[in-house]
Amino acid sequence: MKFYTHLYKTLFKLHAGATNEGVGIVLQCLDVMLTKRRRQVSQQRALAFIKRLCTLALHVLPNSSIGILATNRTLMHTFPKTDLLLDNESQGSGVFLPELDEPEYCNAQNTALWELHALRRHFHPIVRRLAAHLIAGAPLEGSEALKPELSRRSAVELFEAYSMAAMTFNPPVETSSPKRKDKDLQGDSFLNEDLNQLTKRLSNEAATQLPLDFTKCLKTSLR
Repeated sequence: MKFYTHLYKTLFKLHAGATNEGVGIVLQCLDVMLTKRRRQVSQQRALAFIKRLCTLALHVLPNSSIGILATNRTLMHTFPKTDLLLDNESQGSGVFLPELDEPEYCNAQNTALWELHALRRHFHPIVRRLAAHLIAGAPLEGSEALKPELSRRSAVELFEAYSMAAMTFNPPVETSSPKRKDKDLQGDSFLNEDLNQLTKRLSNEAATQLPLDFTKCLKTSLR
């Protein structure tokens, strides 16, 4: 029980920058402590971890968010009643206490996973896909179901597959095709023909005029 509390408390202390190897260790711990020991885990504890993991996914690198959301997907399948977090109605008495580091007593059943809607607008396409999948209830079939390359991988495998340690973006960023020169609009094409001729005539007249004598004008104004 103490180790569950310690892990729950430590989640918000994970490094959110480039040195995020600790997230991989946490994902392994969550798999052993929650998924493989499902019979010893209460629903309140599962709800609290899912909620805190969603909040954590907002602050870490994309591969960490992917691993965290994949873990939440597994937890929602392992504990089916946790889908109440997708509803905005309270499921019991009390108020959710996010600052409380006791997963059993933080009243996680009285909150909702609003973080998923923010993650649905994430810049990484896989994060967006997983967030939309969880919002739909993590279905196994249908339009919101995941493709095999995502659903058959564990959270740790996804965390490593989408790592940015090699300074590469996975999936690769699409390059925009160069525009053809013959389709580029020239500056004069935006002007009306009459206005274009008038502009050129006035420019030529201004070039032929004598230069202004600012000194003479200044003396006249001082008199």
